[in-house]
Amino acid sequence: MVMDEMMMMMMEMKNSTVTDLENSQLLLDANPSNSLLRENIKALRAKTSFLCEVEISFLSQKAKCHFLANNDKNTKFFHCIVKRNHGRNHISSILGKDGVLTTSFEQVVTDFERFYYYLFGVETQRTPTGPCRLRMCSFILGMVRPQVLTDFLQVSMSLGCA
Repeated sequence: MVMDEMMMMMMEMKNSTVTDLENSQLLLDANPSNSLLRENIKALRAKTSFLCEVEISFLSQKAKCHFLANNDKNTKFFHCIVKRNHGRNHISSILGKDGVLTTSFEQVVTDFERFYYYLFGVETQRTPTGPCRLRMCSFILGMVRPQVLTDFLQVSMSLGCA
């Protein structure tokens, strides 16, 4: 609870800084030659930026903790995540080489197989080693998308938690 209280204080400080920044910018609009006001605005922007980064970092960590705590407990939260990911990862149709949109599962599979057959050709299966393996691993890791705050918020909103 102490962290939540500290974060509430940080959020209040950020909101206060944002309000001060907006007021200073209005004053600068009225008096554009005031150099002290310009310096004040520069400092307020830096402070606001820092406090926003702190807030985003805290909320991201909190979302990750909530996700890890409720991820695989057979809860409504978990099932919403799985359902959303299944819909996101499913390819329901594909535009074939001939330009025709295909919705048949078997045809989608066939088109994928044909595409990669012509892309890579037919070679014996071998396990990559050395630098090739590193490139492959970094490619695969680049495809893995971490669970981010927006995903958490979308699921929370669909559950009515947010």
